[in-house]
Amino acid sequence: MGDGMHIARPSRVPSRNLTASRRSRGVFVAAVLLLFLLLPTRVSAQRSLSLQTHTVIDTAGGAPTLQTADRRTMVRLIQFIDASSEDVGVEGLSIELSGRLVGQLASAPLSDGLEARERFDGDVLVGLLRWRDRRRRISLALGRQYLFFGAGRVEHLDGLSVLYRTPWNIDVSVFGGLTRPWQLDVDVDEPGPDGDPFVFYNWAVGGRLRWRVLDHGYVAAGFLHEGHSDETVRQLLTAQAGYIGWGVVDAAAGATIDLIDKLPQEIWVNVGAALLPRLRVSGDFSYQVPSATIPKTSIFSVFSSDAYHSISGSVLYGFGRHVRAGVDGAARVYVGDGEAEARVGYDVGASVTVMPTSRASNMIALRVQLVDAGDQWSINNRLYSRWRLPFGLHVHADVWLLVLGGQREGAEATDFERRAADHPLSVGGRLLASYRFTRSLSAHVGGSLFVSPLAKHDLRVLSGLTYSKRWGWGI
Repeated sequence: MGDGMHIARPSRVPSRNLTASRRSRGVFVAAVLLLFLLLPTRVSAQRSLSLQTHTVIDTAGGAPTLQTADRRTMVRLIQFIDASSEDVGVEGLSIELSGRLVGQLASAPLSDGLEARERFDGDVLVGLLRWRDRRRRISLALGRQYLFFGAGRVEHLDGLSVLYRTPWNIDVSVFGGLTRPWQLDVDVDEPGPDGDPFVFYNWAVGGRLRWRVLDHGYVAAGFLHEGHSDETVRQLLTAQAGYIGWGVVDAAAGATIDLIDKLPQEIWVNVGAALLPRLRVSGDFSYQVPSATIPKTSIFSVFSSDAYHSISGSVLYGFGRHVRAGVDGAARVYVGDGEAEARVGYDVGASVTVMPTSRASNMIALRVQLVDAGDQWSINNRLYSRWRLPFGLHVHADVWLLVLGGQREGAEATDFERRAADHPLSVGGRLLASYRFTRSLSAHVGGSLFVSPLAKHDLRVLSGLTYSKRWGWGI
């Protein structure tokens, strides 16, 4: 997400619409056919095809309340597909495809009053054609894509994006198309795709300027206007600046301004430095207004204007090659309308990591964290281990222990507070093992168990196969 407007290809980034429309499934099938139909019959330089698939069987069972009658079981087959091809028929033309297919093999709902989900579901996460010129100064991308336009803002867009890298270290990018957000207060007389009243296609346009200063610095500004019909949903201005010192000194600052309300949504500053070869310190500050991120077409945007300031710092020190220890802390000040005084919360934590062998992949770590929100507190403990064993076997293990305190009692207590007071201890664990048969094929199996006041028991078992291969041919 660095130069200009970056097009990301996350294979497991969840779509904004968890239940995909038939249109998305049609696009997915069409994109797969297009990927292979456009493969050239003549030889071209540096032509390549990459394919990665993840096949997962997810078995889960649990009760979200203390009533065992509400127990739910589920068995799902999940297929992730990532494919790309370079120099497809035309030099500089490439295809990128990332999708997800889900099949409900078996499911027992929480209660008879809940509607059953679709048996088969799917969505296209990324599906685009991209062309670059020989000098890599011009890039055009058409299709479904993830766009980064500064200050941590990412858009999932069905449309066109254009990037031009000028000879003066300035990148200019523009984009336009349709977005598909989730909105809670839509007009049911105007249903979205497939008659779903909770899904809409908004239109969005925007762009970004990025100036690379010398070899380590950058300054950038971005703009986004999103609308639904003739209504304005969002209108944002982002600004960002940073210095990359390759681990010695790193600094970045950014802001997102709501141009409609003329107020900041977020302001943040990050600084990190290696004071000594084994000592690294970092500090962060942020000011956020969470309610300002709600679309202006939503009634929920007028319910709250609470804001908070957050400041944090951390220190990490290495004791030789095999032991690292760190401490960190943060304070958060909440400022809300109508409150007599600001509410203050904080957290402090400590961690120790031990790498008993020369391999960095073999390690065991312990982290303890105290979180105090003013009227409630919790202690989070996590023990984590990762090992690379002989014969291509990898093992990951986690154990969690959570203690809740400071809950109200009596008539003023909420349902959760009463449960937490009676059951303050939550425990959980996870074990995952993977085995690589070949350089392209590996298998995974894992399980997790979590017990808390809200989930009396939640058991999940996963098993899957991963296939990854890249073919290259040409002159």
